[in-house]
Amino acid sequence: MVKTKKVKQKEKKRSDSAQLRETDLAIAKHGLEAEWPQGMADELAAHEDVQAVFRREGRLDLTELPLITIDGADAMDFDDAVAARKERDGWTLWVAIADVSHYVRIGSLLDQAAFERGTSVYFPDRVIPMLPESLSNDLCSLRPGEHRLALIAVIDVSHDGEVRDWRFERGMMRSHARLTYEEVGSYLSSDQRATPLDWSEKVRKTVDDLADIAVTLRAFRDRQGTIDFSFSEASIDLSGEGEVKSISVRGRSPATKLIEECMLAANVCAARSLQALGEAIYRIHDAPSPEDVSHLRGALSTVGLKLPGKQKPSVKDMQSALDGARKKIGQDKWVQMLLLRSLKQACYVSSPGGHFALGFSLYTHFTSPIRRYPDLIVHRLLKGIHQWDGGALYDQKAGLLGEIAARCSLTERQGEDAVRQVIAQLKARYMGGKIGGEFSGVITSVTEFGVFVELDDLPVDGLVHVSQLGRDYFRFEPEKMQLIGERTAKRIRPGDALRVVVAGVDITAGQVSFSLPGVRKAGASRSGKKDRRPKKRH
Repeated sequence: MVKTKKVKQKEKKRSDSAQLRETDLAIAKHGLEAEWPQGMADELAAHEDVQAVFRREGRLDLTELPLITIDGADAMDFDDAVAARKERDGWTLWVAIADVSHYVRIGSLLDQAAFERGTSVYFPDRVIPMLPESLSNDLCSLRPGEHRLALIAVIDVSHDGEVRDWRFERGMMRSHARLTYEEVGSYLSSDQRATPLDWSEKVRKTVDDLADIAVTLRAFRDRQGTIDFSFSEASIDLSGEGEVKSISVRGRSPATKLIEECMLAANVCAARSLQALGEAIYRIHDAPSPEDVSHLRGALSTVGLKLPGKQKPSVKDMQSALDGARKKIGQDKWVQMLLLRSLKQACYVSSPGGHFALGFSLYTHFTSPIRRYPDLIVHRLLKGIHQWDGGALYDQKAGLLGEIAARCSLTERQGEDAVRQVIAQLKARYMGGKIGGEFSGVITSVTEFGVFVELDDLPVDGLVHVSQLGRDYFRFEPEKMQLIGERTAKRIRPGDALRVVVAGVDITAGQVSFSLPGVRKAGASRSGKKDRRPKKRH
């Protein structure tokens, strides 16, 4: 990449709050790019009218197809739109993705900036976008009623949810509605499905068909094997002064699941198309190692749960453990965390590979080119396959795609680590105002120096140090992930319910410390290990 002079540009705000010092520090610590190359404005101003491109390239006209976007209420960068139609023997699913590669050309300043950033990073108070706002929120954003260039996956789905065939098209589209997860989720959850006043009949019919095809696609995936992780995200509400007003749980609604199934189907179709190239950009997720499987099986056995599959459990075996937790002990949050810790981290590579947790033999990312650089590369590769935009776009012998994949994996981790750091610090700051407060929670992890507890009513976790567990010496059994009191024989295991008191916080480290009600600091671990947080692997 050619080095260019950078100019400062203000990051996009996500709320009306003041910008947080925590975010400033995270940006600096994790080396996130916050400046744009000088001269990029000239590239942004040189784009051809959408209608002119449509006529010149002979693109497919999809402006009358009732494509809709479904996103968060505060979203501005709409890079995917969907539609579905019931057929005599199944469904047709359209997944239209903003044609970002038309605007971001290989070797341009825009391309260099996008490569360096690798991904958009979404902090609670602002966004560091992969692309300038004039692209992400305007030219490439699939806003309602406006003509936009798109790359479209047209997918033929059988009655039982199997993808029978697909093709990719270059097109011009027009979004017929900008819907939110909240309103679609409310509509789908209603017994009568009362149509919102501002929805047209076409939009309502599209949502109904999308909901039906999503259920069918998911049922097929369940039969093939997939792990049903259902983690909730923390939603942090900030005041105008940057104070944390509240922290709540943002779960998965029927609307988020609907979009998820559509995106997964399109990503798999893209990966299967790329297989013809051999080297491309793939998203892989390896199976757990025998050692991790052994630790997982031991931890599950302490509460009578079994993990089938010997040393190589399948996706279905993993899911059976989750199902067993739901049936036997009535909750599975901690089991999900155990499973997640046993799995390897997903990453980008240039050789074909599968995604273990999703149960796909081939997988890639195609659906978010506004905010992920790998998706932009996948668009270019698909265009090369179809001889669009001049045909082949990358010299595969040069190993460039491998370098791009490695770089994208790195920038993804940097962004995730930065956001995780800020959210942890904000949680600690919020809990600092609740010192002495008592909460109920569940043990999600047991270590030699204590237990980690996630609260039931807040998406906050913290450590109960081993010295706070009562007047006993506790021996740690790593193979079963449990502590045993030498005097009382008390067993402390993942999944145990606990009442805890907020004992203290370390805002800089983003850590919350709990104690047990009425327990004085007395016991200690014989290991003599220091209190330390386990490294996050995913």
